Amino acid sequence: MDGEIRYATTPGGARTAWAAYGQGPTVIACPSSAAVAQLARARGSAQPPFTELAIADSARLVVYDCAGTGHSGREVYDYTLDGLVAELQAVADASTPDGTFALLASWATGPAAIKYAVEHPERVGRLLLYQTWAAGHDWHALPGFADYRRSIEGATHEVVASFWARVGGDQRGREAHKRAAAFVDTVEPAVYLAFLDAQCDHDVIGLLDEVRVPVWVASGTGSNMLSPDAITRRLAAAIPGAVFAGEVSYWDAEGFASLMRRALLEAPAELAASAAPARPPLHERRRSPALANLSDREREVLCLVAAGHRNAAIAGRLVLAPSTVARHVHNLLMKTGCANRVELAAYAHRAGLTPDGAR
Repeated sequence: MDGEIRYATTPGGARTAWAAYGQGPTVIACPSSAAVAQLARARGSAQPPFTELAIADSARLVVYDCAGTGHSGREVYDYTLDGLVAELQAVADASTPDGTFALLASWATGPAAIKYAVEHPERVGRLLLYQTWAAGHDWHALPGFADYRRSIEGATHEVVASFWARVGGDQRGREAHKRAAAFVDTVEPAVYLAFLDAQCDHDVIGLLDEVRVPVWVASGTGSNMLSPDAITRRLAAAIPGAVFAGEVSYWDAEGFASLMRRALLEAPAELAASAAPARPPLHERRRSPALANLSDREREVLCLVAAGHRNAAIAGRLVLAPSTVARHVHNLLMKTGCANRVELAAYAHRAGLTPDGAR
């Protein structure tokens, strides 16, 4: 039955409520709180406060409540990266025991979805990433994060809704207020704060080179206080073969659904051909190369990237773990404003960095 609540249990004993809506190719949406409970609360509304539901007219959408929230068990929950991956696996096994599915992740759920896709490429037909990141500490470091955490501590409908409206670009605040009311009614503030705080340790930068499934990335519009466009674009640049498919406001259900349908139904090559460019062409940008803010190690890595070496080869040359090299490359992209390794090489050349690391 459409929307019927069922349960999955992780090996650690976390009991997770899930439900499916619509028909077609399966999409499992990773939640940051209580998706099922919020949908159940909003049933009967012409515009339920859950934008992803807009794609259920062309797909089978599976949503679930994080353990500790909504209809899921409240006694046992594990918000470590491995805990969230185990929860996703339990829901996937229960809701879609056979075949593959598309995996949708937004905001704080990105690292868990990426890790699952790396560990289970045979299950994930394609990975859909919306306004998310590879390392939680990048999120925690944003100026808007502290304000967001304080808004959750306040835990009133008005405070949470006001912040979500600013973050999502919903200037009227109508959809944000619906979502906030459902959130406050279904999630205990202390539990959600535990979820937020756990994100700081979620880091899959070292896994990005290992992603072997088609990846579609989109960023949000609006103030982007919690996830600047640059972070999402860096993520798209760091995943081999990822397609940056454009940007859309989370509160724009029709626009969001349209992008989702493209990501689900178009072949990767077709999607890449029709996608918006991730950044303006390099020759149209003005950037003043400066190496002063790079560490000695980052300069070494930049030199080897410019020479065409991949992370594994760089790790061997510098006697580093591949994950450490991946971290350096990620930091280089963030510090230089480059979109990919090709641009990093051009950046190094313009800065006068020679193959031995000297200027």
